[in-house]
Amino acid sequence: MVYNVVSNPREQCFGASQAVAVSSPRYQFTCWAQNQADAVTTCAALRTALLAMTVPVSLVNEYHLREPEARLFRRDLDAVIAHAGE
Repeated sequence: MVYNVVSNPREQCFGASQAVAVSSPRYQFTCWAQNQADAVTTCAALRTALLAMTVPVSLVNEYHLREPEARLFRRDLDAVIAHAGE
């Protein structure tokens, strides 16, 4: 599995006592496998783990690709994981 941050927008929220930064980074997770079934299974486990997080998670996109030269299959999952702080 490989991940990277696609974007990381931030907002400053001003409350009664202090300002709080809220980040909403969008991650792209890529699950690699030697066959499509394993890529799908790995991605399903990732999806379950993301949805069990204690911060808000939005699953944005999920798709599969094949890398013929590498003889590998991949399943990509894009997610926005919001949290307070940088």
